Amino acid sequence: MLREQLHSVAERDRRDTDTPGPQPDEPPAKSSRGDENNNSFLGMFEAILEENTDAATEHQENSRVDANLQSYLSEATLPMNRCPLEYWRSNQSRYECLAQLARKYLSAPCTSVDSERLFSAAGHVMTQQRNRLACDKAEMLLFVKKNLPLIKPEFFKK
Repeated sequence: MLREQLHSVAERDRRDTDTPGPQPDEPPAKSSRGDENNNSFLGMFEAILEENTDAATEHQENSRVDANLQSYLSEATLPMNRCPLEYWRSNQSRYECLAQLARKYLSAPCTSVDSERLFSAAGHVMTQQRNRLACDKAEMLLFVKKNLPLIKPEFFKK
């Protein structure tokens, strides 16, 4: 799955840097009948050359992505106290495609759903009957409530 995402990022990057031509949504430019009759063999030869060049470029790009992935996987893992975003910022030039995926998956989600759920859970912990609960105890209860299903999912199967 990671390999396919890397290849799609590399393909999109290659398409963005290529010379501008007809976009996939646009139909190819029409040629006149005179051009087809006069240059049909030459046109076919150029089309074949272009296809072979595109295939070679794609193969070269895929092998570069595979080499980047293998190089990354052969490195030692980061210590737990090191920030992964700093690692990707410093190694962005070495692993271009991987850095793009890291930015996508390590970034904070742009939604307030999780914070709303946390406030809702806090409302269930801090009720009228528990109004003298200390802040640090309430924080620990919320932490356990939110993280216990991640640690012991068998307790929460229905």
